[in-house]
Amino acid sequence: MKQSGFTLIELLVVTSILAVLASIMFPVFKQGRDSAYSSVCLSNLSQIGELVDVYASDYDDNLPYAPSNNDKYYVLHGYQVYGYPIDEQIAIMPDFSSLLGNYGSQSKLFQCPLDYLNAYDLTLFPHGSSLFDNEGSSYAYNDYYPLVIHEPLEAFSDPTDEVISWDQLGYFHGDRRNALFADFHVESVDQAQQTAILRGS
Repeated sequence: MKQSGFTLIELLVVTSILAVLASIMFPVFKQGRDSAYSSVCLSNLSQIGELVDVYASDYDDNLPYAPSNNDKYYVLHGYQVYGYPIDEQIAIMPDFSSLLGNYGSQSKLFQCPLDYLNAYDLTLFPHGSSLFDNEGSSYAYNDYYPLVIHEPLEAFSDPTDEVISWDQLGYFHGDRRNALFADFHVESVDQAQQTAILRGS
């Protein structure tokens, strides 16, 4: 009598085929997931831009008078950012995300979904597995204009090419970084653009 069911060889063939399909599909799924997370990050920055725009309307076109979360973190942990007396002011001022909280922003707005710390950065930021856990924001803020030179948004020579806020760490989105520009558009920029942006900020 002929036995029904699969033979061992048939099971091995099926298993091998499934393994090959999985190896092909998993990177595709990851790419799709990361693309969706990047869209959420860009949406966060866009909403932050809307809040900055409201603040600027209230304060004669000035950017929020606050230090970036990372600058305040560094000052409070003994690092020099701008030097005396600005660093002393930074230590006691509400940071960027806290100030915008007065305009109704939720704290999660300042958290990139792909915010994580690599092995090296975990030694620098020991209070959690993400930058948000440590500083309260995944995003850097261009506080040079409000804190140092005290110039309004109109002082940006090219608002379409100068940034207000961006992913603080450059590996959240692989080789790209999301950024909010001074004309309030958001964009994912490549390595070459990142170098130019960060040099000018």
